Amino acid sequence: MVYRAVEKRFEMGGDPAQCNMMRSIRNDFSGERPHSECFIRFTGGQGRYAVVVRNELSREKFLAFQTDGETWAEIDGYSRTMPMEEAIGRYMERHPSKDRK
Repeated sequence: MVYRAVEKRFEMGGDPAQCNMMRSIRNDFSGERPHSECFIRFTGGQGRYAVVVRNELSREKFLAFQTDGETWAEIDGYSRTMPMEEAIGRYMERHPSKDRK
């Protein structure tokens, strides 16, 4: 399992709370509030500190960084004849979202 390799590499075996925190990460790009989560661990100084950060983006920003599949191909096609902001706007007009405006 990937988590075990990370735990071993970063010597996390002594802190089960941080291991559980890392394992709790979930990404959801198709829900009502699309988001990505990231585990960040700081070491040194007074000890070790860890957080899980959730990034929620507006639909426009999410599409600006989209690089996969049909969505990207369509936006890329529009961006060849117009600025990226307009290409994203055109994509959103043609594919209205039911859960987000």
